Amino acid sequence: MRGIVLGLVTSALTTLVCLALPHRGRAICCGAACCFIDGACRSTGATDPANACRSCQPATSQTQWTVAATSCFIDGACRASGTVDPANPCRACVPATSRTAWTPTNVGGACTDDGLACTDDRCGATGACEHPITSGCLIGGACVAEGAPDPANGCRLCTAAASTSAYSNAADGTSCSDARACTTSDACMGGVCTGTPLSCDDGDACTMDGCVEATGCQSVELTGCCETDADCDDGSSCTTNACVASRCTTTPVAGCCDSDDDCDDANPCTADACTMATGECTNTATAGCCATDADCDDGDPCTDDVCSAAACSRTPVAGCGEDAGPGDDAGPADDAGPPIDAGSTPDAGSADAGTERDAGTTRDSGTRMDSGPTDDGGDDDDGCGCSVPGERRSPIRALVLLLLAGAAVWLRAARRRRG
Repeated sequence: MRGIVLGLVTSALTTLVCLALPHRGRAICCGAACCFIDGACRSTGATDPANACRSCQPATSQTQWTVAATSCFIDGACRASGTVDPANPCRACVPATSRTAWTPTNVGGACTDDGLACTDDRCGATGACEHPITSGCLIGGACVAEGAPDPANGCRLCTAAASTSAYSNAADGTSCSDARACTTSDACMGGVCTGTPLSCDDGDACTMDGCVEATGCQSVELTGCCETDADCDDGSSCTTNACVASRCTTTPVAGCCDSDDDCDDANPCTADACTMATGECTNTATAGCCATDADCDDGDPCTDDVCSAAACSRTPVAGCGEDAGPGDDAGPADDAGPPIDAGSTPDAGSADAGTERDAGTTRDSGTRMDSGPTDDGGDDDDGCGCSVPGERRSPIRALVLLLLAGAAVWLRAARRRRG
């Protein structure tokens, strides 16, 4: 009993001494078989009241708790040897390696599945769950089959040999589509789809050909263009239509008409009409119509002929046509028939002194006309309606007078014709 009391007293005194000495001395005062932790002496193997994974291990430290050789103290918690990291199946508590950190384990073993068919889920040497690509490419978090094109560019493909994490350029010349209606023979070049401009020529000279991205090739008919003469037919019988160098030419047919207006000859004295069936014009003279004074000439020198308002008017010329004196016959021209008989030899002294008609004024009816009553005195008529007593009429002289009278009548008629 006395020994126990002595031991307790000794321990208490030792503690008082350790508390009074500096920190280093405190550990020494505790002896080699104890620890001075958290202001108290701890015997070898004493467990940390706050963490069962720690204890006093003077051989390791006399001033700090030492993690037990069979456990790990990680992330503020005691972990038994072999305990797997809850966040990573590829790490565990391996006190022989580390009692304060997770140790990589299960290298090559299965780990958390990433849900991707193109990867293998296994633990790596660093303790991380690795997901190496087993086929194709993993681009943008998605598996892409080997050779599959980039949805945004057909000239980039998944080529695992070049890259498993990005698209690679397709070989130049690889067929592609640039999604443009106006290109053809599209092919990849340097990772870009390039097409050759599309030719829209339809071989028709009468169309304008071109390409519109929205619809492709378009052909627009050219106005006035032609391929044959029939393309130029304007439906008029008064034109000749022909196609020359893909252009229509129209030549009017002379004298042809499509309407009455086409037949207007600018003559107010004609009725102008178009015969539609034949395309021919007719210009019919209007009776009594005139354009100039000459159109009204009636051949009579004794009228004044005038055209006014397309109508003729004829006014007699004052004094024209009156007898100018003896021997002026207003009748018709002298007949060219047999000569008028001057009459038989008158009885001398019996000639009519003033009643005989002028031979130039007598119309010859083909019979002989007596030149007047027989002159009882036997004297010949002197041609003026008088007789000379005691003188006989000569038949030759009477004939000459008759011829002169005829000539006078002929000259009168000729003047009238000239007028």
